[in-house]
Amino acid sequence: MVAADGPAAWGAIALGQAIGAIAYLVVSYGWAVSGPATIARGDVSVRRREYADSVRVKLILLLPGAASAALVAGIIANDHASFAVAGAISTTTVALTSNWYFAGLARPYVWLLLETLPRIAGTAAGIALMRLGQSAITGLACISGGMFVAFILVTIWVHRSTAKAGAVRLTRDKLSNVLASHRHGIASIIGAQLFLSAPLAIVSVLAPSAQPVFALVDKVRQLVSAGLNPVVTVFQGWVPRGTRSGNSKRSRVALAVTCVVAAAVCGLFVAAGPTLLHWLGDGQIAVPEIMIILAALVTAIGLFDSVLAYAVLASFGRLQIAARTTAISIIVMLPIVTIGTLHFGAVGALAGTVFGLLVRVAVELICAARGASADRVRVTAERGGERG
Repeated sequence: MVAADGPAAWGAIALGQAIGAIAYLVVSYGWAVSGPATIARGDVSVRRREYADSVRVKLILLLPGAASAALVAGIIANDHASFAVAGAISTTTVALTSNWYFAGLARPYVWLLLETLPRIAGTAAGIALMRLGQSAITGLACISGGMFVAFILVTIWVHRSTAKAGAVRLTRDKLSNVLASHRHGIASIIGAQLFLSAPLAIVSVLAPSAQPVFALVDKVRQLVSAGLNPVVTVFQGWVPRGTRSGNSKRSRVALAVTCVVAAAVCGLFVAAGPTLLHWLGDGQIAVPEIMIILAALVTAIGLFDSVLAYAVLASFGRLQIAARTTAISIIVMLPIVTIGTLHFGAVGALAGTVFGLLVRVAVELICAARGASADRVRVTAERGGERG
């Protein structure tokens, strides 16, 4: 994209994608958080209804969500508004993903075949066309096309596979009840994305000359985080399987493994970051080493936070904790990022993001520990009552 239309156009696309990422979360409406546990615990009929509910909500929200993201991106973008609009719309369509469904089934290879491969094919087609001289907007259109093909394939497979397994038609809940049942999931995940998207918007407004370098580093962080999503997805389907006491043990194992993976990723990011950023920036954007280190920390801490919130807290029905702590971290982070951007540019914005993430993880751990203690007291009291 940088080679096709230049760093400034790429910066506009990245801004649009950051805004579209928030719209994507609104349209997906929290199924990525609450869906895996429901699929893991439910029978085939429940799974079929859960997927149908998700499709119903997403199709209702997709058009207004994409339009709103495009409008905001076009207004905020200083130049190249069309590129910002295209980036916002393309990212919003990612809400059609069904990775949460296959996480609950613990069948990642089916997801790979039905969704990942079509999306890769769309991306590859877009890259080829841009190399042949087409605009980056054409590349974004191809990426969205791959997403729509994947959505159709997955929907057909879910319908046929559940019918073959003997699913019966369950009573469909009112749309208002479906929306209410996923309110904590959507609040927590939108807050998390707003947390990560706000710094780019702040840099775009307060330090536009630093936007391309921040956008490049932030995009590489997003790519690495996307590559780590299977870690979160696997734990989302694994932690809630079994009894509540078993879930506690699985939660501790999940967090311990995540710490090891996060540390390894942080080291690899710092080592490989310069080469990766030079390549993806087409050699046109110079990135200070301190930004690579800060981006590695954001990636590592963000991975741990995702497992803690979306696998551990979600398994115990405590997504409201994730929503509240995310709001707290945003309130803490925004002024720090603003001041950091004014004095240190892109480096200050990224440092403020690291600080906000640390605050969020600390508050979530404290709340989770208190909740676990309260559960132990309740279980002990119930057992004492039974013996009495």
